[in-house]
Amino acid sequence: MNHMKVRHLVVPTAVVAVAAAYSGLASIGETVLSLPGLEANRANIMAVAPQGWSFFTKSPRDPQVEPYQVSDAGLTSIAGFPNTRVENAFGLSREGRSQGVETALLIGDENADAWVECSSPDLAVCSDELIAAEPVKLDNAVPSPTICGEVVIVQSIPVSWAYRNHTEQTSIAQSGLHAEVSC
Repeated sequence: MNHMKVRHLVVPTAVVAVAAAYSGLASIGETVLSLPGLEANRANIMAVAPQGWSFFTKSPRDPQVEPYQVSDAGLTSIAGFPNTRVENAFGLSREGRSQGVETALLIGDENADAWVECSSPDLAVCSDELIAAEPVKLDNAVPSPTICGEVVIVQSIPVSWAYRNHTEQTSIAQSGLHAEVSC
């Protein structure tokens, strides 16, 4: 390989590596590593190339919406997540991911008045309140529906890690919707 081709490969790689180092170190608050001009230009670097996990993930404290099938035996979760379950082929199946879109299409803004606030953070108490409410008639128009029949869709927030040793609950029920979904 001649020296001209090597230079065309090494120079751009070095420029990208230096830019990545400045961008990465600018996003970290305190570090033992320091680059020339990093502190003076931190705000400019972050304005041009902001770094952070929030770009790739959603907050674990955000409310979650989960569908449950209503039967004589009680509620059964029909949520397609976590995606890494055996039923989802350890993440290869897209069904669990598409169910979030399916749920969003079902609940839509036009049903906002039908949501019932839970009087208790306990899912069992909340589900009894939801089942007592008049079901909303919904049409599931997705090509391969996973949510059909009498369902309860519950919005909950996860219990904070700070309280994980003080309660058996993993989530706190906030509100929900009782629906009769035709597919």
